[in-house]
Amino acid sequence: MTSHLLSLQDVTIKYGQIEAVHRASLDVPAGAITSIIGPNGAGKSTTLSAISGLLRCTGHLRFDGQQLHHQTVEDRVDAGLIFVPERRELFTSMTVADNLQLGSYRFRRESSGRRTADLEAVYALFPRLRERQAQLAGTLSGGERQMLAIGRALMCRPKLLMLDEPSLGLAPRIVKEIFQIISQLRAKGVAVLLVEQNARAALEIADTAYVLERGTIVMNGAARTLASDPKLIDTYLGLPSEAR
Repeated sequence: MTSHLLSLQDVTIKYGQIEAVHRASLDVPAGAITSIIGPNGAGKSTTLSAISGLLRCTGHLRFDGQQLHHQTVEDRVDAGLIFVPERRELFTSMTVADNLQLGSYRFRRESSGRRTADLEAVYALFPRLRERQAQLAGTLSGGERQMLAIGRALMCRPKLLMLDEPSLGLAPRIVKEIFQIISQLRAKGVAVLLVEQNARAALEIADTAYVLERGTIVMNGAARTLASDPKLIDTYLGLPSEAR
């Protein structure tokens, strides 16, 4: 039986008096890709922010067997819960290599050999970052910036990598490349929680998925099953069910 690395039960998130997410429950299995899809403003990014500790919430949050409510953002990072936000938040005036090295800062007391091995693993996954390693992050293309953001997160050795809209603003060819790499992370044992408006791309690589509408989870199940659901096709996948 697959264990749940992350579990949310009846999680509610508010901005002041406004309820952005209402009693959401979801599970992220270890070593799998779980996706949250839904329209703009549904509460998808808000959910990731609460899991990472950037927003307060009520309900039950457990990660790797531990309650999260009293853990700081730093505690969660140390536990292997790593968040790549939509804005990517790179250090644009620093080189690609320096941005990646910052990702391994919490391992600075380890031998340089292990950290070098981590860096080589990122370069193997993203050959373009090796080519650009001396280049300033601010001069990279949108796709390269997304690769760098994911690469820096991998330097933190995540157990769970949370990605917020990784396809945002990218050309279809680059989106395909990014999603292929996300699939490779699963093969390496990294669990992924993927928030994505490109529902079709998300469901193609996810194992399970949740549909969030107006702060409420309205549907969930195996990604393959949801991808063939007529209502979901009509609403999110851009293909009328009668045309299938």
